[in-house]
Amino acid sequence: MRRGFAAEKSGSSRIKSINLIAAPECPARFEKNHPDVPAFAAAKDVRINDRFYAVPGPGEAGDRIFGTL
Repeated sequence: MRRGFAAEKSGSSRIKSINLIAAPECPARFEKNHPDVPAFAAAKDVRINDRFYAVPGPGEAGDRIFGTL
C-alpha cells in the first residue's frame, strides 16, 4: 500500500472501500493510488464538477444541513 495509508500503519491486510455513490473519476483515482484495495460502489453519478460535487448528485445534503453551501 501507499506510504501514509492508515491500513499500512495499523498492520491490517484486509481492506475494502465500500461506497454508496461514486463519480467515475473517483474509483479510477483510488484504484491508481491503491491497486491492492478492492473498491465497490452501489451507484454511479455521471461526473464531478470543478468544485468536486457529484453531478447530478444527492443534493449536497450535508452542505445544506450545516449551511456550508
